[in-house]
Amino acid sequence: MVFLSTIREEKLAFEVVLEVSDSVSLSTTPDLDFGRLRPGDSGTKYISFRNNFILPVKLSVTASGNVSRWLRFEKESVVPPFSEVKIAIRVVVPANATKGVYRGRIVVRARRCLFGW
Repeated sequence: MVFLSTIREEKLAFEVVLEVSDSVSLSTTPDLDFGRLRPGDSGTKYISFRNNFILPVKLSVTASGNVSRWLRFEKESVVPPFSEVKIAIRVVVPANATKGVYRGRIVVRARRCLFGW
């Protein structure tokens, strides 16, 4: 779980790793390591955010790297005051994917709303 600090805007980055293989294995690490998936498979990991402020927080999510085109997620969301949201990061491996290790990065920008976005 990630707690937002008292600054107006904060940027958080998460490494994404996926190996396309003939076999499947799960990852038990707390980051966005999807382990090994076969072509045509998919997997989902979650990032939890808790807003401990009296104001709402807007989250903007972007992806980069060679795995980014396979990632699906909500690009923007609002976390109400004193609430928690979970952002689902889903990877969908194409059926024709080449075996290998794919990497990327998810960046989440959190911005407090003082007088509008």
